[in-house]
Amino acid sequence: MLPRTLQQRRTLMVLGLILMLVAAVSVNACAPLDPSMAVSAQTQPADEDMETIVNDIWREYEASIEAADADRWGELWVDDGVKFPPDGPVLEGKEAIVDNMRAWMEMATAQDVTVTNQSIETAGDFAFVRGLFTVDATLNANGMPVLMDGKYMSIIQRQPDGSWKLYRDIFNSNVPPAGPADDLEAVTAALEANWEEYSAALNSDDIDRWAALWMDDGVQMPPGTALREGKETIAQAVGASMDAFTYDMEINNLEVMLSGDMAVARGLYSATLTPKAGGDDVYIDGKYMSVLMRQPDGSWKLYRDIFNSNVP
Repeated sequence: MLPRTLQQRRTLMVLGLILMLVAAVSVNACAPLDPSMAVSAQTQPADEDMETIVNDIWREYEASIEAADADRWGELWVDDGVKFPPDGPVLEGKEAIVDNMRAWMEMATAQDVTVTNQSIETAGDFAFVRGLFTVDATLNANGMPVLMDGKYMSIIQRQPDGSWKLYRDIFNSNVPPAGPADDLEAVTAALEANWEEYSAALNSDDIDRWAALWMDDGVQMPPGTALREGKETIAQAVGASMDAFTYDMEINNLEVMLSGDMAVARGLYSATLTPKAGGDDVYIDGKYMSVLMRQPDGSWKLYRDIFNSNVP
């Protein structure tokens, strides 16, 4: 055994340490709560409905783009956010991200933006989300349609106030690029086949076949009357003419200009219209310029068409 005096000294040391620990605990218990600790506790709710949180973010994302409000859209981002757009450099920081969106909004107007979230994985203050998106917009300079269809993966981050904001975002398109090596001869041949079908449909008195050559939002600008907007309106007007006349039409395409998924064609046309009710034939001789758009299946359809007569 230890000598009695040494044992007593050790006992006193242990008792002293216990008293010091009790005093320290008492002081901490009386001290005010650290604000940072309080915030941390408040921002770790166990019952968060992440599906609702994420969907609310995307609904505001959609609405702010459709409203062309870049600053409102930017409120969805953390200050040190990073965006990875396709075909462009990385955008670091909210300011750069918002400036990029503002430039896009100046270039195009979005009529419909839809984000469909498909997956959510939460890890602490971060949530990993992925899904699909579509955008239906028009270019402000010329009214040309811009259709986007793609997928995304994003990271959102819980903020000190408990809200969630975009932290990282990357996306790409489901539509394969047209590619830089479009064969002008092949496109010209495809458009000439369109004009042959155009004439054949009129000559065979088949309005449905003729209307199939048009985009749903096509616009026709005939001489001597108001423009016709939409495939249905165009088909009704031309169908009325086909009810009154038998067509014998020829089209001679002279030039095709190509830019990505848009082609501009110009040429000459002639037609003899025979009244079905009897009477003299009507001879037409004129010129045209048309805009055609490449479709997802690779075909081409009429998007804009204007023409006039060479006959006084």
